[in-house]
This record gives sequence, structure tokens and C-alpha cells, in this order.
Amino acid sequence: MSFLNTPLALYTIPAAWILLMVPQVQRYSIITQHLPAENVMLAPRSAVENHAKSKAPRELVEKAVRMQGAHQNGYEVLPIYIGAVLAATYSELDNYTVNLACLAFLVSRVIYNYIYINQYNTTWANSRTFVWFFGICTTFYLYIASCNQLRAATATSPVPW
Repeated sequence: MSFLNTPLALYTIPAAWILLMVPQVQRYSIITQHLPAENVMLAPRSAVENHAKSKAPRELVEKAVRMQGAHQNGYEVLPIYIGAVLAATYSELDNYTVNLACLAFLVSRVIYNYIYINQYNTTWANSRTFVWFFGICTTFYLYIASCNQLRAATATSPVPW
């Protein structure tokens, strides 16, 4: 029995949350190099703005802004992903297929965060958009496959209610 044939999809939800927190932790470490940590903790949402007002190097301020953007994008995409994983689990899709789609999504988030944080020109920005789109396509794949699975199941047996 292959590792990917076991039901692992629900475990990827906390993994996706951890991936969206990584840029936030990195941002905190950059900002606290130039601002007192207690100031950052008292007003974390304005930390990037305060960092920009400090005498921090422009590159670091821009990187902190991109880290915040990567973090926010993670929160925007997480509900879509959670819904897709729950739909795939509920519809009892093949574990191997679901696990591969979940793994592809997680890898796309790692690549997305890396590109977003380290981008410096429009070519990288376009690559970031492509990686984001790939990740969203994996979630849509799970939704569509789940719908097809449920439709096929109800076509062969009556609905229990």
C-alpha cells in the first residue's frame, strides 16, 4: 500500500495554514531589526507602515510589504482550498488523486510565496500569477471531481432523503 493511497488530505489543511504564516514570521523578523519588538506587537497591522517611516533600507521595507502581501493572499485562498479538501473527502474521491492534488497545491504555495517575496520585476510577477493560477486550478479540480463523483453515486442509487 502506497503512502499516497492513505487518506492524508485533511492533514494538508493545517500545512496550508502554516505555509501562509511563514511570510508573516519572516516579515516580523525583518521589521524587528529596525523597530522595537514591543512596538510591532502593540500595533502589528501598522508595523509595515511604521517600518517604512523608519530609517530601514528601502529594499527591506519593500520586501516586508511583499511578505505581508503573500501572507494576505494565503488567507484569501485558504477557504477555497479547505472547501475543496472537504468536498473531496466527503465525496470519497480516490485518496491517491486527492493527495496528489493537495500536494500540488502545497508546492504551488511554497513556490508562490518564494516568488512573491523575492520578485523584483514584472517577469517574476507574471510567474507568480501563473503559479497562483495553477494552485487555484488544483482546488477547482477537486471541486469538479467531487461533484462528478457525487453525481455518479446518486445516478446509480436513490438519494437517501
